Amino acid sequence: MTNSSISINQLCFSYPDGTTALHEVSANICAGEAVAIIGANGAGKSTLLLHLNGCLLPANGDIKIGAIEITKKSLSDIRSMVGMVFQNPDDQLFMPTVYEDVAFGPLNQGLTPEEIKKRTEKALLDVDALQLQDKPPYQLSGGEKRRVAIATVLSMSPEILVLDEPTTGLDALGRRQLISLLKGLNHTLILATHDLELVLELCNRVIVLHQGRIAADGPAAEIFQNLDLLKQTHLEQPLSLRGCPKCVGNGVQS
Repeated sequence: MTNSSISINQLCFSYPDGTTALHEVSANICAGEAVAIIGANGAGKSTLLLHLNGCLLPANGDIKIGAIEITKKSLSDIRSMVGMVFQNPDDQLFMPTVYEDVAFGPLNQGLTPEEIKKRTEKALLDVDALQLQDKPPYQLSGGEKRRVAIATVLSMSPEILVLDEPTTGLDALGRRQLISLLKGLNHTLILATHDLELVLELCNRVIVLHQGRIAADGPAAEIFQNLDLLKQTHLEQPLSLRGCPKCVGNGVQS
């Protein structure tokens, strides 16, 4: 891997209807970090993620991946470095079989047939889905679709993995399998989620967005103990950090 750091500088973005989604957002993310972007609905989380691989371009401000600024001219380079996993796996799975979906990215990178096969099989192995390679995506479970969607990104060998609400729609087993998968990856990891227990398991750092601005940026443990901040930004403390209501009511500390 090369320099997979991210520099966001005074990023602003408004939608065509005039809705301001991001206002002067600035942050630096180092290579190898696992960072969660959290906030209430409408805080700007998905909009920020869509800027990280050029799906959206800044209205004002700039973003750099390593030394490369995200512009229309640099999109090809940026998208080879930043892999985006969308909230709905069906947005990424459109080929007749799982294998063809995962091979689609390497094929469009102009790689040799041997390298395409190598990358596709490795990505499927990495997400424990090689046995699904001949299946049509519509026959997969929600958890299987999620893993295969991640494989479609991994097959392009990105340095940064960006995930939007990765546990949405997963049952308990699928969620646990996804967490195990993400823990085993060696990537700069950025995820937007309402699943704050997931954040505690995967991310040491949290960026809190509120009304398109950064309200806080710091260690997850500190952010989740700041009850005033959580209240102001319409968030709740993860259940695992709350004391037993019965014990707290009786003055007993856990």
